[in-house]
Amino acid sequence: MQKTVGVDQYKRIRKMAAEEELSQREIARRLGISRNTVARYCKGEHMPWEQARRVKKPGIVNQDIEQFIHSCLEHDKDPDVPKKQHHTARRIYERLVEEKGFTGGESTVRRWVNLLRDESGEAYIPLHFALGEAAQVDWGEATFYLRGERTRANLLCFRLCGSRHIDVRAYPRKDLESFLEGHIGFFERIGGVPHGMIYDNLRTAVLKDWGKRAVCQEKFERFSAHYAFTPRFCNIGKGNEKGLVEGLVGYARRNVFVPLPWVDCWAELNIPLAERCDRYKERHIHGMNLSVAELFEAERKQLLPLPAVPYEAALVKTLKVDHFSTIGIDGNRYSLPVEHAGRHVTAKLSAFRLEAFYRGKKIACHSRCFDKKRTIYTLGHYIPLLEKKPRSVNNAAPVVELEVPPQLREVAARSEDPDRAMVHILKLCTEHGIQRVAEAARRGPALSLDALRLALWKKDGNRVEEKLSTPDVRVATVDLGSYDLLLEKAKS
Repeated sequence: MQKTVGVDQYKRIRKMAAEEELSQREIARRLGISRNTVARYCKGEHMPWEQARRVKKPGIVNQDIEQFIHSCLEHDKDPDVPKKQHHTARRIYERLVEEKGFTGGESTVRRWVNLLRDESGEAYIPLHFALGEAAQVDWGEATFYLRGERTRANLLCFRLCGSRHIDVRAYPRKDLESFLEGHIGFFERIGGVPHGMIYDNLRTAVLKDWGKRAVCQEKFERFSAHYAFTPRFCNIGKGNEKGLVEGLVGYARRNVFVPLPWVDCWAELNIPLAERCDRYKERHIHGMNLSVAELFEAERKQLLPLPAVPYEAALVKTLKVDHFSTIGIDGNRYSLPVEHAGRHVTAKLSAFRLEAFYRGKKIACHSRCFDKKRTIYTLGHYIPLLEKKPRSVNNAAPVVELEVPPQLREVAARSEDPDRAMVHILKLCTEHGIQRVAEAARRGPALSLDALRLALWKKDGNRVEEKLSTPDVRVATVDLGSYDLLLEKAKS
């Protein structure tokens, strides 16, 4: 075993060998150390402060077993093999037992897998993007509470490659409407369009193939043409090709979704996301002299201009209204005014809304439902029909879902025709809001329908008077004497 020497002794060995040109035997004699120690350090091939690293191959595995493990890892490199379906060390061990009759332990196979993976490590080339050249796009997920119910948010993340400016938006679904609407919002927020957009092989954008061979969906192809950017798609399983946006999902989760937010609507959730993106501009990215905000101001000048008219991101369909005055779209049904039953209307389904049009005029608007097999009613759509058929009022689905307060039913019950009175009360609810009508009914326990109308009318009258209580306007008196002179001249 060779003796470890200190720095001072190492220096003396090197000087005696290099300057005095003494033999190894003489150096060992003068310093009182072994010739093996002198032989190790005299030429400067080894340094005493560096420890030799030993690479020890784990376990006893023959060449056939090693080649099998290597072939499994090579198989995973095929771009057609999904990343989530790559071999794990446990799966390789199971295959070795089944196919090769391997009798060793799983830990032995695990050490060999780690060793071979280390030997075949992949190197990445650092990338540089010009300002305005491209932006990277990715989907992610996070959890929050929507009206008290645990809900999954799909986060659409954008990052400019030049300035590193970020934008994150939350959507209920990863559908094409949300995807395109998110792009439009991103372009409008940054005031332009990057020359290129970099994606995974998303189903919302790619019809077939992947990477350079990817064929875009028709609507996405039209969208990219309208905004004049070039879509670029990564190879399968190569997240490093859009590495700038990969960590953005985690950044949003850590800074906005911890602790889990409690909100009443999606718009409320998107407010803190937008605020966090604005605060990100204050950062200085490693290796860059300027802040994100300063670089972004320079990058905005290099972006493509926005088109004169925004792209219609909504899903547009022509549908026939059924005899219940509803249309079916995306697995649910939505009510329309009863006068349109049997007609064909145009429905536009966006990320959060459904709008219906008849001959270019908007006739209904609903918040989009993300359940399935639901019917969403608007009471006002059915009032004209209920006025004609008042006996159906208590069993009408739009009324049952409304959950009419008991005090309003009591007002209707005291009328000569309770069914028709209930229709009138429901009409008041559509005009004034059910909460205001119920509040007016609570003020008098024996309130009649006419008294309820009067209470609401007085309340509205007071509001009108408040609006009209403006300072007096003084009107100057007009002198009409000049007209008299003109008339006298005309007579003369």
